[in-house]
Amino acid sequence: MHPGKLCLALAAITLGLASPALADTINVTSSALQTVTLSPSNDTFNFDAGNVTATTPGTITLQSGIFYLGDSPIPDQVISFSFDDTITLNGITNTVTIFGSDNVTSSADIFTIFASNPVNFGDYNLTIDTISYSGTSVGQNTPINLTADVSATPEPGTFVLLGTGIAGGLIIVRRQRSLLAF
Repeated sequence: MHPGKLCLALAAITLGLASPALADTINVTSSALQTVTLSPSNDTFNFDAGNVTATTPGTITLQSGIFYLGDSPIPDQVISFSFDDTITLNGITNTVTIFGSDNVTSSADIFTIFASNPVNFGDYNLTIDTISYSGTSVGQNTPINLTADVSATPEPGTFVLLGTGIAGGLIIVRRQRSLLAF
């Protein structure tokens, strides 16, 4: 077999082995968030502590809570907010800052949590999903769920193996060319 074709075959095999393990079982816990008032709208929200056992990759519900529609004295305003959530995934704990907004209008108030960048928990990455809930009646309690995507982190050893295979193949090709030059 030609050395260049051998290198390509080895690279293809290595990439085929590089896929992350599927259906790993994970345990995720998250801290409770007491009632937060989104001033000056008088809307509030809270999240219960979460404890989830799930399989990855996939989407999990970290926490459930309530969005309460208060009597907003000033319509047509957007209130930005953030809060910290302590999340533990398979024994590794990180504090994740979560951002959102409360869009207050005369017809509905819309509660939104924005997607986060991936947060590394060792063998896994966790990304908070965008969620949006609306309420139309003062005094309305709307159930809300904070969700996240969990995926496996690629193993560095796979990339080292791939790089070593490519480098070895290039050395073989170079030697073949130098022998042909004589």
